[in-house]
Amino acid sequence: MREASANRGIAASLGASGRSPAEIERDLAIADLVDLQLLRAGQAASLFRARQVATQRSVAVKVLHDELSSDTGQRFDRERAITGQLSGHTGIVPLFDTGSTSDGEPYLIMPYYYRGSLADLMTRYGPLSWREATFILEPVAVTLSEVHGRDLVHRNLKPGNVLLTDFLLPRVADFGMCLPTGQTSTAATLVEQSPYGAPETIEPGPADPSTDVYGLAATLLGLLSGRQPNDQQRDITGAITPQPIADLIERSMAGDPGDRPDNAATFVTELRHAVARAGARPGAKPTAPDGLGPDPAFGDLLTRGATERVPATKAGETAAAAGSRHDAGKQGAASDAEARLGQVDGRRSELYLLLLVAVLTTGILAMVLAAMVAVQ
Repeated sequence: MREASANRGIAASLGASGRSPAEIERDLAIADLVDLQLLRAGQAASLFRARQVATQRSVAVKVLHDELSSDTGQRFDRERAITGQLSGHTGIVPLFDTGSTSDGEPYLIMPYYYRGSLADLMTRYGPLSWREATFILEPVAVTLSEVHGRDLVHRNLKPGNVLLTDFLLPRVADFGMCLPTGQTSTAATLVEQSPYGAPETIEPGPADPSTDVYGLAATLLGLLSGRQPNDQQRDITGAITPQPIADLIERSMAGDPGDRPDNAATFVTELRHAVARAGARPGAKPTAPDGLGPDPAFGDLLTRGATERVPATKAGETAAAAGSRHDAGKQGAASDAEARLGQVDGRRSELYLLLLVAVLTTGILAMVLAAMVAVQ
């Protein structure tokens, strides 16, 4: 019989215990994994980083806790099967291996992405421009269109479940709540209420692709605002994003699933048209691009975005009232402003370079695939 602490799930207590990587490694006892470090502990699962001895690569280990009894087993089997089925898609986080810890808790071994998730990107860069945000989100929507094409619904799409490769290419993760289209959810598959979750996922009902459309739009809204969406942020017109994109987000986050685009493929088409209309010059005829990406004005937008984030002098302050303070602190204020601008500009320049690399990488892969098809 297990001890009480083990019954709560051995991984669940590791974060609070302050155990060393060696102690975590001993307690979990997963073959071929060393240097385990706890990244995140949750009620349903904990996430670790580890080094795989045989391949000498860093991996992520997701351990599902046994406190959910049979629900954990069902979720594990579902996530393992669906992730394995979809692992061949470049937009899905692949599954390396599965098993059970020494305490009998199931685990999944996947790649470790040191750049983290879209949630981490939001924390680091804050609000993105509409061009940056749509460029990053489009491949996520394309990946989900493939998932929907296989009659599956992710049902838990949010920034924390979209990981980023070294070149900032998004990869969809966490299929633990995924269900076949039309299958009715049970208590074990109800999604925890989230700012990114469609309202229908917290109650039993048939799985529908429009649920993922809501998650896509909410994630896009989060990227644009730099924080979790709420009702006050639904009005994102004006300086944040052009009206065509704002309208698409509003419709895609409708409370009634029937008012949203039907699935991710429809969302992708509408997103591309919205971006084309938003970027069209006055008087020019909008055209739908084959894909999204930076245009010649992208660098200017980044620079302008950095400049706009430097605080301006408060309205109503006269030159006479501010004169003495201005003279006394002119050099210091200028230095502070330059430092802030430099930090913001540096971070966004890094993001811009990564996006350009992502475009080049995607183009090269497309040419290689085309050449392989031509040879065959």
